[in-house]
Amino acid sequence: ALKENEFADFYEETELKKFFCHKCEIFPICGGSCPKEWKEGRIPCPSVKFNIKKRLMLFYLKNLHKQEYNQFLNTMNPL
Repeated sequence: ALKENEFADFYEETELKKFFCHKCEIFPICGGSCPKEWKEGRIPCPSVKFNIKKRLMLFYLKNLHKQEYNQFLNTMNPL
């Protein structure tokens, strides 16, 4: 008989509550990352968990700058 996988129950609510995953805002993205890392005492959270607000702000500013640049070009070269 095959040995039962020790991580098979990781995604059950009672197991997730042992870690931070059960209340994480990006859990649907990473899915708990690697249960093995959690069980060995290492936090495998992706960096985006800690800097998503800054990333979104940079994305917003980059696109805002792009829109302003395109508006400037349109005033210089009207169709």
